[in-house]
Amino acid sequence: MSPATLLAAAVTLVISTPVVLLLLLLLPFQRSANAKRKVSSTKRLPPGEMGWPVVGSTFAFLRPHCATALGDYMTQNISKYGRVFAARLFGRVSMVSADAELNRHVLNNDTRLFENAWPPHVPRLMGKHSTVMSGGDAHKQKKSIVLSFVSSARTQSSFVRGVERQAAALVASWKGRDVVYGADEARKFSFYVISKKVMGMNPNSPKTDELFNAFMDLTKGFSSIPINLPGTTFYKALKGRAYFRRTVEQKMKEKSRNKRKGVDEEEDFVDRMLKNTSYSTEEMIDMIQGLIFGGHHTTAQTLSLAFYFLARCPKAIKQMREERVRCLKSKSEKGGSNLTWDDYKDSEFTQNVISETLRLGNVVRILLKKASVDTEYKDYVIPQGTGVIVHLAAAHLDESVFEDPYEFNPWRWETLSDTKKASFMPFGGD
Repeated sequence: MSPATLLAAAVTLVISTPVVLLLLLLLPFQRSANAKRKVSSTKRLPPGEMGWPVVGSTFAFLRPHCATALGDYMTQNISKYGRVFAARLFGRVSMVSADAELNRHVLNNDTRLFENAWPPHVPRLMGKHSTVMSGGDAHKQKKSIVLSFVSSARTQSSFVRGVERQAAALVASWKGRDVVYGADEARKFSFYVISKKVMGMNPNSPKTDELFNAFMDLTKGFSSIPINLPGTTFYKALKGRAYFRRTVEQKMKEKSRNKRKGVDEEEDFVDRMLKNTSYSTEEMIDMIQGLIFGGHHTTAQTLSLAFYFLARCPKAIKQMREERVRCLKSKSEKGGSNLTWDDYKDSEFTQNVISETLRLGNVVRILLKKASVDTEYKDYVIPQGTGVIVHLAAAHLDESVFEDPYEFNPWRWETLSDTKKASFMPFGGD
């Protein structure tokens, strides 16, 4: 059995768990004045059903289903009410949007008309100073710092070569193994790459592996019951965050010492924060953790899904291999050998495979927002405090935009119009 097949067999394409459902019982029921009204009185909200008192239709909304499908709840409500409908979810009256245009409106006006509606335990784990938890000008400034670093890092030849070396080492480690768990390998590979560039951690070192284990405990806490008792997932998540914080503080002190000694090191995100910002230690730790979490989660999920889809599409594997061979041959003729960021940008079919993986796999399925002020959109009024569920997956699986939306077809991106491509928002607004 080939490594690709072994990897694909290990990928679990199921979202949500019963634990997430139980989480609702512990969330404060943040209900706006609008949430106290009956459905018939919310005249300018879209049609829909409120379901049970307080919890509404939340259990039906979170019922587990395949990641490449919408699930019964969304399918039935879109069929009955259209691509925008009202429901009581997560303790508040909400507008659910499966419409790409409304999704863009919400994301384009984030921090101005809308804000995040995180469960209360999420800021405690993510850090209140992280980029995604910040609002207004603070959010814009932090986002600018992160994007500037990412844009400059990926164009550096040393970064691309480092990723290539790590990928080669990963594949080499599979030799002689009877079973390779693709999802686990993707998580570790992604963490090695991003922790190296963000914090200067050496891949495969015991210290990096300890940080990886702590970080995985932390990430599990986001979908756990937030009870801080020894042995619980949330307790372990808080311990993981504490370990992460200590490691970053140690790195910052180490880099300060090396700078005084004149030690020449490759710049990472911690270096840039220390040199170019006046943030406190706590603020920097939260931003660093947020950057690693965002980059690690999305990359690991995308890799796992790509393994799964490609193992079932040998034609795509063949075309990707041919594209890579052409690239290497061209570089050889020009006297080069190492891959660069430009090589990736020139690999159009590989990019199409990634886009199709993100579209069908839906790494980020929904975004939880709420209206920060009374706002209007077309025929609807969204009162302040009303929840807005930006359903990215529903827009990606819209058959009026993507023909045969449940099929893995990377060739669709060769002819897809720019208008339809605008419906593709794999990571939302951030």
